[in-house]
Amino acid sequence: ALSAAANGYQLLLSARKTPGPTLLLTAGRTLSDLGRHREASTTLSSAAEVDPFNPRVWANLCLALSRTGALEEGMSACNEALKLERGNALAGMVKIELLGRFGKWNEALQELMIFMLRSIAEIRSPAELDRLETVAAATIDGLLARGSTDEAAKLAGVLGRFLSDRARHEAAIAALETATEMAPTNSESWVNLCLAQERAGHPEDALEACERAYDLNPNQFWARIISAEILASQHAWLPAMDQANLAAQSPPPTGDFAGPLIRFARTGTEAGYRDRSCRLLQTIREADEQVVAALEELHCLD
Repeated sequence: ALSAAANGYQLLLSARKTPGPTLLLTAGRTLSDLGRHREASTTLSSAAEVDPFNPRVWANLCLALSRTGALEEGMSACNEALKLERGNALAGMVKIELLGRFGKWNEALQELMIFMLRSIAEIRSPAELDRLETVAAATIDGLLARGSTDEAAKLAGVLGRFLSDRARHEAAIAALETATEMAPTNSESWVNLCLAQERAGHPEDALEACERAYDLNPNQFWARIISAEILASQHAWLPAMDQANLAAQSPPPTGDFAGPLIRFARTGTEAGYRDRSCRLLQTIREADEQVVAALEELHCLD
């Protein structure tokens, strides 16, 4: 069907003296999907002449050129797309891939970090996430090959959290296990592995990863609160309360730490541990107005 569509587009293109940019873009993408990258490059180059301010045209030209081996020209097209739309996921991923092919692994790392940490592109579709995983894996291998283990571990950790937040739990676990193998003393990678394991439905593995995190950093709030939530779900309320209290004693400097503790206290109250839940919230009473409201809601101030 794609081949027939491509041939149909080519007939339309030949029949028109001045094809429109939409037709050129669609034809170019279809040819590229068929692996006819040289024809796609020619068609998309024409589209770029007709519609030079369309980032999708430049991004698809970037991909087609890279597939023909025209790496420098492909990089130029990628940069043009990103100049017009910094968050263009296709152009961004192909650029990172090209940086790797040029052996510029540190630059590839920087670009990947920009896309994942700054959230400049909404990368959520399966195809986009597959491409990101492939590009990141190649970058990790490239960094390791040049002895940049710390950078490779950092990238694996960020990739794992990025994938976990997008419900790619097993891929996230694989990336975070790689990160913890390369940098076993990094508590952040362990707590992110704990979170990914919990989200994937592996509570015992999650508890083990969280324990590694707070063994490395006793003030690791998120490892403590995730452990508390898992233990509570297993009806192990006394150790759950202990972990929640330790979490409350070492709140992070930023972020909503009161919310998880309030939710835990509500659940604890429902389970019959109102007094301990109230004492937990009293620990962070000064932290947030919502804590006072929760104390009133749970009748802790009566």
